[in-house]
Amino acid sequence: MVLLEELCPDIAPQLAAISAEVAAMAASDYRPVSEAARSIASTRGKRLRPGLLLLSARACGYDGSRCIVPAAVIEVLHGVSLVHDDVIDGADMRRGVAAARRLWGNKLSVLLGDHLLARAFRRLAELADQQVMTAIADAATEMCRGQIQEILACGPDLTEAQYFEIVSAKTASLFAASSQLGAIAAEGTEAEMATLESFGRAFGIAYQIADDILDLTATPEDAGKSVARDLAQGQITLPIIYSLSTGSAAQRAELLAALDGAPSHDIDPARVRKLIADAGGFEYAGGCVQSFADQAVRCLEPLAHSPAREALSAIARDGLAAPIVTGG
Repeated sequence: MVLLEELCPDIAPQLAAISAEVAAMAASDYRPVSEAARSIASTRGKRLRPGLLLLSARACGYDGSRCIVPAAVIEVLHGVSLVHDDVIDGADMRRGVAAARRLWGNKLSVLLGDHLLARAFRRLAELADQQVMTAIADAATEMCRGQIQEILACGPDLTEAQYFEIVSAKTASLFAASSQLGAIAAEGTEAEMATLESFGRAFGIAYQIADDILDLTATPEDAGKSVARDLAQGQITLPIIYSLSTGSAAQRAELLAALDGAPSHDIDPARVRKLIADAGGFEYAGGCVQSFADQAVRCLEPLAHSPAREALSAIARDGLAAPIVTGG
């Protein structure tokens, strides 16, 4: 695993401050809400997006406290999106841990997510920084649009162009905003903001493709979810899109049958993985991961050389083969 603190050791205290800020946003004077919201907030994610924000700010020459609240809001926004995703998908597990909806039920999970968002944006308003608020609101809007597009376009007719449009909005928008917000906190130039936004966008697309590959290749224990359930729901990702377009008629027929809403117990995930592998779907998607990761590294070239820039490059080069986690 690649530790963010190993890439830039000085980042650890700021990551701890961000975690404390997230916990404060989850607090409530109504104990049941506070306990449940704190549980959700404490188990979300790998602090990757806040880490990108901190490193982006350092790449622009700033390492102060202006990063903390925006980074915490980004982390809450990401965490709440996962809670809502699990409700929409009916998921019981999230990366090997019980999903919020399994612990609290669908209704309460949605309301707890809304509570966290309200608290986060209330804290953000205290900054009275219009540029920061606009960047986060725009990212949230784009992320929701991508999720809506994904639901409406679900099915075997999804094209590669549609897939990339959805991924750019649904996932990469928050990575792009995180990197851009680092430049904003650093009071960087418009060029630096655009450079880091482009880096985050390219990395975010690579990250999502890599995650989609993992969802199809990992065991349920590793992925923390049922591959068969995803297939039965007709969830189409890049390896499948490519395989449907290049596989033989027999391979296509088998894949379409797996995506046709059949009960999950009728689907053999190992067989589906073999069909995709034989059609070159995993190889093609892996090549796209590398292409977007390389693009992300190239985006950083206009920035001055620094340990933070090198850390961002290392994340793009090496952070997709294994999870990037913090030490906590």
